[in-house]
Amino acid sequence: WSADALHGGAVSSLLTTVAEAHDPDRVPFDARVTVELLSPVPLAPMRIEVTTLRPGRVVEWVGVRLFDGRERQVAYATVLRVGGGTVDTADAASPVVVPPPPPPDGDPDFPFGGGVTGFWDANDVRLVRGSWLEAGPGAAWFRLRCPVVAGMPVTPAARVAAHADFG
Repeated sequence: WSADALHGGAVSSLLTTVAEAHDPDRVPFDARVTVELLSPVPLAPMRIEVTTLRPGRVVEWVGVRLFDGRERQVAYATVLRVGGGTVDTADAASPVVVPPPPPPDGDPDFPFGGGVTGFWDANDVRLVRGSWLEAGPGAAWFRLRCPVVAGMPVTPAARVAAHADFG
């Protein structure tokens, strides 16, 4: 980790947001997002490209590439979009998953990350099972505290992408 580089969650969420905004009416649902971090992504102005890799009415692939100020590609994502009807997922999880308890009230209590602008400022993480300081299973609620792109709503897929790199 570096104060000069972005966390993988920020990059993943940005690439997902840009992919979702690209021609969103044709195929509406992001079924899979794959992000490749090719080198540290600088905390600096960058350029982004988005293209439809494979157009379709039911299945579509979108590609997003991120370049640093020297025009080096630092990350890319491929997004699989699918359309169609509603899928019944009732009784689809096995074994039965017990939902975590609701997030606690009050301020998050982090034993690390204080005073450093970055992940801990952009996210509200509420631990509800396990411990920050002991190995073992745990559960937490995550919430973005800020938009991914100014003026654009944060979508559910962008929220998942922002936190998928945390584990």
